[in-house]
Amino acid sequence: MNSIAVSNSSVIIALAGICRLDLLGKLFGKIIVPEAVWREVTVEGKPGREKVLRAGFIRIEEVRDRRLAMLLKELVDDGEAEAITLALEAGADVLLIDDRDARLGQEAWTTSYGYTRCASTSQA
Repeated sequence: MNSIAVSNSSVIIALAGICRLDLLGKLFGKIIVPEAVWREVTVEGKPGREKVLRAGFIRIEEVRDRRLAMLLKELVDDGEAEAITLALEAGADVLLIDDRDARLGQEAWTTSYGYTRCASTSQA
């Protein structure tokens, strides 16, 4: 499956922590992350950091719509706001995110701007 997939940090950190980061590459071919997410997953001392740095299938992209990202930051943290914005800009097929508020923000924006399937890892 070679879908356009955008990820928040939590999914990457969780899979790197159990040595299964490769699953993202196998499922999606490549993962796109915004700069805020990249900073979160590669910060010095973060568990799984080295695995993330070596993962050749993770691509960093800059968010273009800074106004939208700033609006979303009123509801969620920087990484989630940028991931939602980037998913919309890239026309992503999948947004990997685990925060309930972030999913609500993503749903509101996709109603207005198009379709992005939101894959959730939480039950909230």
